[in-house]
Amino acid sequence: MLTESEKQRVLLAFDKLNNAPCLSCGGLAYEVADGIGVIPLRSASNYHGPYSGVSMPVIFRVCNGCGHATPYALRPLGLMDLIPGAT
Repeated sequence: MLTESEKQRVLLAFDKLNNAPCLSCGGLAYEVADGIGVIPLRSASNYHGPYSGVSMPVIFRVCNGCGHATPYALRPLGLMDLIPGAT
């Protein structure tokens, strides 16, 4: 779970995205999902092979109008420190 302070940092990072509208309904009101997600990554050459354990940490922005959840990678947002021990 994210602390209120961490959620505020995420919201500030989202504000730097020029308040992009929801991809589904065009709404501008959103909240931050209460936790960090991961998207598993695979190489193109081993797409159908076993999962290698490599993943991309993301934070989800959830539209208050329609519930659409959009993942944003933590690294470009400068939020990798939300994960203890991450570099």
